[in-house]
Amino acid sequence: MSSAYPNTSKYLEPSSEIPKVIPARKPEPGKKVYRCNSENYSPLRRRIDIWTFVLLLLFKLWRNGKKWSYSDGFTEEKLVARRRIQAGWIRENLLELGPTFIKVGQLFSTRADLFPEEYVEELSKL
Repeated sequence: MSSAYPNTSKYLEPSSEIPKVIPARKPEPGKKVYRCNSENYSPLRRRIDIWTFVLLLLFKLWRNGKKWSYSDGFTEEKLVARRRIQAGWIRENLLELGPTFIKVGQLFSTRADLFPEEYVEELSKL
């Protein structure tokens, strides 16, 4: 079989210099391994994780506006305390969901005009 490009056969043969399998990286001791970096993280599992986060976030935001959801009555201090807890939860979940969500969290951390101060402070740690 002739080719229009002579001497290309040497490029088509496998090279012994390049490893055929890239060894898996082992996590460093003491570092948290996020699920999105796992080799067996399926697309279905990712969809479930994303929708679970979104629906729980919407429920928590809805619950913030309901004064009956605060034990011993509603106060601004309780709202701020709840927002701080939720901000930590949001940051941890964005880290779990991977680099795209981390980048979105970083973007949101610059928008103090749109989000409560507690969320902006916590997202600025991303």
